[in-house]
Amino acid sequence: MSFFRDYASWAFDYVHKNADRLNLVNMNRFNIFFEQHLFYALARERGIRVNVLIKKIIEEKGYKYLGDFHDVPFNRTYLHLLGPFKQDEFTCIQAASKLRELYPEYYERIVSLFHDRNLRLSPCGFLNKGFPSAKKNNEQSNTHLKRLIIAAGCCPPDIEKEIFQRDFEAFYQHIISFLSENGYAKDLVKRDADAQHWYRSLFAEKSGMLNQVVVRCSKAEIIKSSFDWGGLFNQYYRVGVGYYTDLQIKSGRFFNLVVPEATDNGFSLYDISEIEHAILMFLIDPLSISEILTKMQIYFEDNVLQNHYQAYENFMLTAIKQLVIKKAIHPL
Repeated sequence: MSFFRDYASWAFDYVHKNADRLNLVNMNRFNIFFEQHLFYALARERGIRVNVLIKKIIEEKGYKYLGDFHDVPFNRTYLHLLGPFKQDEFTCIQAASKLRELYPEYYERIVSLFHDRNLRLSPCGFLNKGFPSAKKNNEQSNTHLKRLIIAAGCCPPDIEKEIFQRDFEAFYQHIISFLSENGYAKDLVKRDADAQHWYRSLFAEKSGMLNQVVVRCSKAEIIKSSFDWGGLFNQYYRVGVGYYTDLQIKSGRFFNLVVPEATDNGFSLYDISEIEHAILMFLIDPLSISEILTKMQIYFEDNVLQNHYQAYENFMLTAIKQLVIKKAIHPL
């Protein structure tokens, strides 16, 4: 074994054994750097020239954008599912949808391989023919309902359990009713095909973005609750999202966005802010993005609007973009 491979092997072993004591690195991300170093060492040993794809130095926070599939291809040209992204179903679904949009033949070929070998695809909405069987509204067959049941069992000691359980029961029954009323429909498949283009059609051209007209999706449901059931669900559903990892349970006024899906689970569940809720309320009727920005000013102080309008606009555009990604609003 060469000096470079000896060094790489020693470095990997040393850091793994001593990281806690030395407080040197985040072990979940160390493999990224080890792989790059080992690759360079092997290439140098063989006299192979190595160039870089991205010349600028990427700060650690920059890696989180490598899972933003909605920004491809107009705003981002390089993506890579690092670390937790590989385990996060939401991000993986975005990756599959983008593959279907940009390279439909590859998408169909991959799905066909699963079907030909009787391998289950999860979620079952990744189809190239036929439709999933009718959804079963029980936690034994629906992994989303399973996560909600788990969330209901985590009442903290400082909250009255009866109040906690009563609020969950009302929320859970609303979800079950929603599933019954929104059985699998072919129009959801069409919606998903259309949704692959929504973000790009709205935001690719910045010059005319504010004139784009959007409206709330007809089947998107909002459930109000006294506890953050959408957040608790995502605490068990999302992987590597610090906000959910650190989520604290408390009573208050929360908004849960439920979106019907053409999958075996039948729905997506998101916790949304009061600002996002207000946007959806305005968008019962179609509005341009410029009109949304004007109407939403009632929720902000004059000082913010006068002295920090660009920050206000960026904040609002981020909220609108997230609702598009979640299939809660769509362009006209």
